Amino acid sequence: MGSASCEIFSANELDSTKLVYGAIKGMLAATDDPYTTFFDPEENKIFEEDLSGTFEGIGAEIGIKDKILTIVAPLEGMPAERAGLRSGDKVLKINDEETSGMSVEEARDKMRGKKGTEVKLTVFREGDRETRDITVRRDVINVKSVKLTIRDDGIALLKVNTFGDDTAREFSNAVKEVASRKARGLILDLRDNPGGRLDAAIDMASALLPKGKVVVIEEDSDRKKSERLTSGKTLIGNLPTVILINEGSASASEILAAALRENRDDIRLVGKNLSEKVPFRSSFR
Repeated sequence: MGSASCEIFSANELDSTKLVYGAIKGMLAATDDPYTTFFDPEENKIFEEDLSGTFEGIGAEIGIKDKILTIVAPLEGMPAERAGLRSGDKVLKINDEETSGMSVEEARDKMRGKKGTEVKLTVFREGDRETRDITVRRDVINVKSVKLTIRDDGIALLKVNTFGDDTAREFSNAVKEVASRKARGLILDLRDNPGGRLDAAIDMASALLPKGKVVVIEEDSDRKKSERLTSGKTLIGNLPTVILINEGSASASEILAAALRENRDDIRLVGKNLSEKVPFRSSFR
């Protein structure tokens, strides 16, 4: 007969805090909800850096798509784009370590690093027969959450990259410029925006909707519902608007797009239907 053995740990060898964090993560993983996760203090610190818009890394949004780590979008002018990474690239290895089964958070930690250091990504690109190695030199990444362009035809193109600490203020300033320039239409681009702070989405909806419109309904553990309403700071509530979304638009992006569409008949959504979306989690690196 074979013999079995087990290892006995003393109380001093066990970290009760890590056990609690692990138990919470395990319970949430059992929900099979790709959008529900738990951040320990260190992970929360990194998440707050994401929302602040400044960190050191490669400058790309990554996500899990079809269970494969994927480059959602390299940020314009950032190291990932300069190194040749493209949207849709499947990252199979990070510094020769396979990414199969790796979470977004784990991949994020491995891609981030001090300015001037390098990380090697082994990627597979659609249309290629073989993988390719791309080495990216890390740098300080500044993610500007809102970018405004007024086209020659008078259409304002407003790109929102994330819902961070400064997004509502940047959005308000951009919308004021749209109004002062008397733009004849607005394109609100929420493609590949992974979301962020809910309060930012509510403030932004307030710039395009009348006071008292429902942006989102929250429900607590006792099933008590509370409505989050617009504040009435409408700036361009009558401007014809098109909202661009895709499978990378998540969280606050979906909330804002849905709230605007449901409360204004003159707003059109362009992109993939929500029913076509693949469960997707993403993060900036």
